[in-house]
Amino acid sequence: MLPPQASWLRTLRTQGLFVVSGHINRLYLEAADALDTDQIWFVDPELHKAEIACRESALQLRRSMLLLLVVDRIENTKEEHPSPSQIQDAATLVIREPLRGGEEEKRLYDLRDAFFDAYDRLIRLLNESRLLPGQAAAPERDKQDGFGSASRSSDDGHGIRSEPTLRWQPRRSSFDNPPHRPHFMVGGGEPSQQHAFTELFNALTPSVLGLPCSDVQPSGAVFVQHFERSWSTDPMVICARPNGAAVAMPGSVLGALQTAGGGTHEGNGVSLIGLPSAATCSNLKDRIVVEESDCIQLDGGTWGAGQLSRASSRQPWRWDPAPAMDFNQTRNAENWTVAPAPDLRIRVLATFPFADSNHFVISPERRQELIEKLSFSHIAQALTILSQRRGADLPARTWTRGSNGNDLNSANYVCQVSMPDSPPALSAEVMITARHSTVITCAEVRLEDAGTWSKALHRSSKRHQFTRLTLEEIKEVLFSAWTTAAETLPAAVLTSQSTPPWAAVPTVELRIKAEKDHSGAPPSLNLSELLDLTPLGTTDRHQLNVFAITINTSPSMNDASRRALLEQALDHMRQGYGFIDPHVAWY
Repeated sequence: MLPPQASWLRTLRTQGLFVVSGHINRLYLEAADALDTDQIWFVDPELHKAEIACRESALQLRRSMLLLLVVDRIENTKEEHPSPSQIQDAATLVIREPLRGGEEEKRLYDLRDAFFDAYDRLIRLLNESRLLPGQAAAPERDKQDGFGSASRSSDDGHGIRSEPTLRWQPRRSSFDNPPHRPHFMVGGGEPSQQHAFTELFNALTPSVLGLPCSDVQPSGAVFVQHFERSWSTDPMVICARPNGAAVAMPGSVLGALQTAGGGTHEGNGVSLIGLPSAATCSNLKDRIVVEESDCIQLDGGTWGAGQLSRASSRQPWRWDPAPAMDFNQTRNAENWTVAPAPDLRIRVLATFPFADSNHFVISPERRQELIEKLSFSHIAQALTILSQRRGADLPARTWTRGSNGNDLNSANYVCQVSMPDSPPALSAEVMITARHSTVITCAEVRLEDAGTWSKALHRSSKRHQFTRLTLEEIKEVLFSAWTTAAETLPAAVLTSQSTPPWAAVPTVELRIKAEKDHSGAPPSLNLSELLDLTPLGTTDRHQLNVFAITINTSPSMNDASRRALLEQALDHMRQGYGFIDPHVAWY
């Protein structure tokens, strides 16, 4: 019970709520919590109603004080390492500036007055019943009513009223000594974050953040403080990197950030993918991720920039990288390139580093589905169109097993275009390997021999054909190979509709390489002998036999996004290889 003569309670009763000392604020919050957790069940109906009214009004005032009062300043304490309660006592709290003089401030005064009205009534009843500390209880009557409670005061027939006999029974939890609920200050527990957390809390709407239910604590690469919201199952948090700006977000978003990498990085996911870009906003009120968000841009970590997204509020969050390009060759770039070398190889290699403990396998049923899909795949169509554009009918029909391995964890199929009794002129080949949780796919089109293709075109169309590929044809082949590597091939190993989270940054590698050496000595063929590079202008590269670029991106996407990203990559690639003339584009 709140002590009726306590000086701090008298101060709260008389002082304006515009400024409240942290000491008084802490003592009141603790007392209100005690009323809630250590409830008293009075048998007397009037006392019972008064106790309920006092408790409910105390809790309403407590809730409003926590929502509306914010830390204005904290005085220096004499202690070198002050406790949380000492820090709270040194604070001065004021009503949030936007609410001063408004309805919320008036409501705070009204709630205080309502609490003291209910409190005074309960104290009067306890005093009349001699149940206050230090008072002897009134003598209990021998007879009680049928409910086991003492009778109310009555006239004894001589005009003398007897004192009411009252009994009370404590109503407690299942524990004899229920644990004390601690009170937490915004930014408390970590002096280095006090200012950043308090500044952000004061700028945002308290009804959105809720009430602090923890101290600021280190969690992986960030400091975090949790806020309880009775109206939501997803608590809010404020977090910040050391010496970084604070940002508020739902707890589920922080969980997705911390578990990036599938939990293989010991909760340090924030160091990999970063915090929401809202943390960089100059306006404090914009430094929040709202609960309804389905796409959150991140400022980037060691994995680079990216975003969290989800299909709906019921779906889990997943991280995907923002597209980034470089000319670093991946370690798998030259896989499956054994002799004999073709004149030209155009390939797309996709790496899926899944954070999944399951070992991927290719079942017989999915292998058969893959073979059936390949006959109508994008890459088969691209192979056929190369000859059709030159007036020849050389369709890509049959897919057979290749020589690069077919087992539980790998698949390899090839389709060749040739005239009867002639070596292959064009080929398409696909490869899949699934080792542990990483899946690598590759789809490529090869010009096996330009001379053989020229002869096949002449026999089919009855006229001489120009065999150099145009830039437009290269772009269409790359698009088809990318679609096959990113969509058709992974379906052979992924049994779930949803893609597992990433354990590293996924990549797509585009490669265009002239490989065969017809002279028997280096250098090999120049790309200009096989591709019409005239539209790109000039370059200072005298011997150019390869174009290659690596894109950090999720390989799977819709066709429009894939085309747009492919065009950006081709433009970046041509400049990287010296074709820097203005107003020139690959497409």
